[in-house]
Amino acid sequence: MDARLRSGENGRDVLGLLLAARDDDGSALGREELAEQMLVLLFAGHETLTSGLTNFCMLMAQHPEAYARVCAEVDRVAPRGPLTVEALGRLADTERALAETLRLQPPVAAAFRKCTRTFEVAGFTVPQGWLTGYRIRDTHRDGALFEEPGRFDPDRFAVFEETCPHGRVHAHAHEGRYLPFGGGARICLGMEFARLEMRAFAALLARRCSLTLAPGQDLTMKQVPVPRPRSGLVTRLAPRTSAS
Repeated sequence: MDARLRSGENGRDVLGLLLAARDDDGSALGREELAEQMLVLLFAGHETLTSGLTNFCMLMAQHPEAYARVCAEVDRVAPRGPLTVEALGRLADTERALAETLRLQPPVAAAFRKCTRTFEVAGFTVPQGWLTGYRIRDTHRDGALFEEPGRFDPDRFAVFEETCPHGRVHAHAHEGRYLPFGGGARICLGMEFARLEMRAFAALLARRCSLTLAPGQDLTMKQVPVPRPRSGLVTRLAPRTSAS
């Protein structure tokens, strides 16, 4: 970044777009602002996605019956050739498995919001302007919201079409109980792109590979900065004999 600033050349990438950006008064972003924006993009666009995909692979290896359903669906819907958006949109079992992965291990465990007005909750008054936090992971594991919340069960999302218009958010999100991408007006801008990437990865994996976990790993979860197995994740991949 410093080299780009010294050269005065913006370049044709995300950093270049940020360097070229101007406020209403014509001022450019400062070095600290540029660094913060780049860190946000790296975290939101890379760390969270890789966390979700890592945990998907782990859960598929731990629950081979669920992975078998994903593989059978991919063999039926998109066995070969380019993965079109239309085909990816028909992978209902795959989407359920991914949705349950994000419920058990949401890539962002918690978030913060600034209160725009004073409100009361459980007898406590929260003043306007306060910074409040909400726990996504704890919400997803609340037994009052999900039966046996610690159990991996993709069929929690059995009604694939039960979403908001255009299928963008699972129905549970309307009730504030399924929040891997946040919710409300500040829901993640990259949500649809991330879901598409995850479905594409899952479909390509299911087309080609069986997977098992290498022994001797510590699969307890480390939550910071994103949830992942404490010792990392080592999977053994083999060609699927039934793959087309």
